Amino acid sequence: MQQESRRLIPVSHYRNSLLHVLCAKADEQAAVLERIQVVLPEDLQSHVLHCVIRLKTLTVFTGSATWATALRFYGQTMLDAVNNRLSLTLSTVRVKVLPEIGAEKSGRKPVLPSPDTVAVLMAQGNTVADPQLKASLLRLGATLSRLQQKN
Repeated sequence: MQQESRRLIPVSHYRNSLLHVLCAKADEQAAVLERIQVVLPEDLQSHVLHCVIRLKTLTVFTGSATWATALRFYGQTMLDAVNNRLSLTLSTVRVKVLPEIGAEKSGRKPVLPSPDTVAVLMAQGNTVADPQLKASLLRLGATLSRLQQKN
């Protein structure tokens, strides 16, 4: 019995398939990413990880809040580069931080004030004349008491 040999069919063969559309979108995003990286200073280029265009907004993803802050200063430069390249009229740039894949959250627990401190806070809350401040202090004291009972 002879087995049929299967040959792989390229994605481009399926012009209207969802996979083809997704590949085309990925290629478009890669082109936009490349264009953005070209107009940025060298020290920022490698920190632009991904970008997405949706409606009239360009969203740029980076790895940390520090780089996000630096990239925001180049928002108009990135907009101009993409608008000129793709003949679009994007109006907004959003810079977001992507969490690292597999990054663990710290196992630290918050340091709660002592029960005496919470009691002083509650006592002070009862003596305050401003009703809004009084309510806030009492709510804070109640929350801290509840958290202490959990631990």
